[in-house]
Amino acid sequence: MRKNYFLLGTFWVLLYAFLVLVPLIILILGPGSVQRVFLQNLSVGLAFVGLAIMALQFALTARIKPLKEPFGSDIVYYYHRQIGIAAFLMIFAHPILLFIYSSGYINLLNILTAPWKAKFGVTALVLLIGVVWLAEFRSKLKIPYWFWKIWHGIIAIITMVGAILHIYLNGNYVNLPWKQQLWISYLIVWILLIIYTRIIYPIKLINNPYKVINVIPERANCWTVQMQPIRKSFRFHPGQFAWLTVWKTPFSDTEHPFSLASSSEQGSKIEMTIKELGKFTTTMKQIQPGQ
Repeated sequence: MRKNYFLLGTFWVLLYAFLVLVPLIILILGPGSVQRVFLQNLSVGLAFVGLAIMALQFALTARIKPLKEPFGSDIVYYYHRQIGIAAFLMIFAHPILLFIYSSGYINLLNILTAPWKAKFGVTALVLLIGVVWLAEFRSKLKIPYWFWKIWHGIIAIITMVGAILHIYLNGNYVNLPWKQQLWISYLIVWILLIIYTRIIYPIKLINNPYKVINVIPERANCWTVQMQPIRKSFRFHPGQFAWLTVWKTPFSDTEHPFSLASSSEQGSKIEMTIKELGKFTTTMKQIQPGQ
């Protein structure tokens, strides 16, 4: 099993690196890169790599089982956060390097007078700053997790659309049909990931609900929720966690992670022991058998 995980993990790492670096081909091949100096090409190259990483961020949070199995959800989500910051720095370096090359680029920051290609680019960058800032300071700002998660996805989608429009309207590095097809392919994959995450995956969860068997009070304001699958259960390893949604559908995007307290050898019953620490966890005692 470990050998299979190693091979599968190696495959995903190599595929990820390939998809991130492919946009650099746009700079290396074709006449577009010859007409510009090194600093401009470096600026666009960093932006392209950063944008490719941002597009693949949706794959990291799509909970695709074969993708997460070799690494574990905690590592994937940790990488999602760290690589997101790296992508932001790459994209943010794009205008900074252009300003260093020529102060004339600063005029493009004026939304009122700048051409549409610059308006979309500036808007995408401002929204990206907002995405990263809210992700880093959500707790200090006391923004509810469910509210942040919804708007995190919405703003990220708008950011990607603005960045793609900026690239196409600028046209300097997508002046050949195969270059345009490359970015169209990224856009299609990105849209498919959104459809899977927001539509297909919630439908799969709705079709396989769990029924509450019992809610047992424990010491220190803890409650053990016992559940059984109505259709089929899942296998898990000791120490893993699962996402719990109660009273709402998976489309609501209000799920909560808890460790699995039951034996991994008994797939017919799932248990979570949950301590009252917040708004959602204090409602555990209200869950009824049969729910």
